[in-house]
Order: sequence, then C-alpha cells, then structure tokens
Amino acid sequence: MKIHHLGLAVADLQAAWPYYVATLGFRWEWCISTGEERFAFFRKGPFTLELVETELEGQTLHLAFSLADHEAFAVLKNIKKRGFTLTDRFLLNRDEQSLYFVHPNGEEVEFIVHPKMKWA
Repeated sequence: MKIHHLGLAVADLQAAWPYYVATLGFRWEWCISTGEERFAFFRKGPFTLELVETELEGQTLHLAFSLADHEAFAVLKNIKKRGFTLTDRFLLNRDEQSLYFVHPNGEEVEFIVHPKMKWA
C-alpha cells in the first residue's frame, strides 16, 4: 500500500487552479465530475493533490492510498472489520476503482485499487 493523493476542499476550482500551478509549481493531470462535485488532480514530483470543489473550503477531505489488486481484498476486509463503512465507489480512468470508507468517528479514507498493477 502506498499513499496515492491528498484531497483538499476549495470553494471555486477555477479560482484555486492558478495558485497551485503558477505559485506552487504543480502540474495539472486530469479532471473528473460526478455531476454534483468537480475534481482536479495535480502533481508535483511524486505527490498528487486532488482539489474538490465544495462548500468545505480549506479542509482536508481525505487521504487516499493505492492498493495493488492482489492486496486489496485483505486490506479492505480488515478495515471493514475495524468499523469502516463503504460510502462511495467510482470507476476512475485506467480501470482503477476508487472506494471511500468512513470510520464511525468520521474519518474518511479512500482506496484506489489498481487491477493490473503488479507491485513487489
């Protein structure tokens, strides 16, 4: 398991975009929309930042982890056993699945499962 990205809430995605690109040196990667929310992904070196357009501006929304297909079942079974509940599931680009879990205390964690990725 590796850290995939950090999700950060912004009030206006178009207004926030230049700050992360021009000021902080991030490179835009891709965007996605669920109809209700818009997301933009940026990279700087090995770090990926996800900006989420929402009313919760300035808050960290979630930490996302990458899982290779062969490790996903055990990890996801373990977090369910520890009280996390699956709240959302999305199909991302490159056949990746994005699974959101929330702990009873309110912490949100995202797991991105890579079906074709082979990690040591």
